Amino acid sequence: GSVIRCGGDGNGIAAKLVNNMMLLIDVMACAEGSQLAASLGLDAQTFWEVANVSSGGSWPQAKWYPVPGVVPTAAANFNFDASFSGNLARKDIALAVQAGDDTGVKLPAAALALSQLDRLIDEGLGEKDCTLVTKYATADGTLAGYDPALDERRCPTDPADAVPGERRAGPPRPARWLGSHQEETWLLHDFTADRSTGRSSLLIPRSMTA
Repeated sequence: GSVIRCGGDGNGIAAKLVNNMMLLIDVMACAEGSQLAASLGLDAQTFWEVANVSSGGSWPQAKWYPVPGVVPTAAANFNFDASFSGNLARKDIALAVQAGDDTGVKLPAAALALSQLDRLIDEGLGEKDCTLVTKYATADGTLAGYDPALDERRCPTDPADAVPGERRAGPPRPARWLGSHQEETWLLHDFTADRSTGRSSLLIPRSMTA
């Protein structure tokens, strides 16, 4: 990775916050684009290759494309088990939206991304990958690569249904999976979140409000 000095105290956290906001807006764009491409009859791999060398390319498109069989390490290949969970993504985007409110910057795209992650969490899917918001772009809410029944088998609601030592069958994740956001050491700890109001609090560097 790269080490880039961002300036005074708190600027590194601010840079991370803004970067992750941009990432999660790109996740939403990739979600919608992948499903529109499919509905227009485009082959998923072919369209991915087009986007990968064109102006529509992004980190989520290159690394997390939410269609199974296109990007080997994408969560879409693993029933959307998390590499960057909806809960973690919601934390970051909520802090970004709050920072916009506090500084007077309008963030409508970030607010929409936050609303989709809230919806995912309200459905009990906060521990799934943040790219599972792709299901909100489909006509009927179902999504290729995601089978809710597999989650039920893995985490039965009735403990009596659990089989000791049972693991869901499926292909092993590539070693690169361990390089995902889920395995990072998170630096942003000085915040609180209230899910009842949807508000989070963050100490914003003075330079952002000056």
